[in-house]
Amino acid sequence: MTGSHTIGGSRQRAASPTQYAPVVIGSGTWLGAAVTVCPGVTIEEGCVVATGAVVVDDLQANGLYAGVPARLKRRLPPDAGEDGRSVEAMEVVATGDKQ
Repeated sequence: MTGSHTIGGSRQRAASPTQYAPVVIGSGTWLGAAVTVCPGVTIEEGCVVATGAVVVDDLQANGLYAGVPARLKRRLPPDAGEDGRSVEAMEVVATGDKQ
């Protein structure tokens, strides 16, 4: 469960009460370092979420997501990773960074 606040008036922007909503993360999902998942989001099974992404909407199963906000970069087959691609190669697809 994660929390958030409604936006209050100018004297106190973080209004009360705090609002809580569950986060659901499906099996086989991989969240990179420093990923932020907002309240009420469902990440379906088999997703890869790239480092630093901010997930504000539900993510469909078996997708590679990256960015702020997180967006689908490509569909992943249910057996992704068995095609011989390295994690680094998948990150290049997600970020476009070919260093």
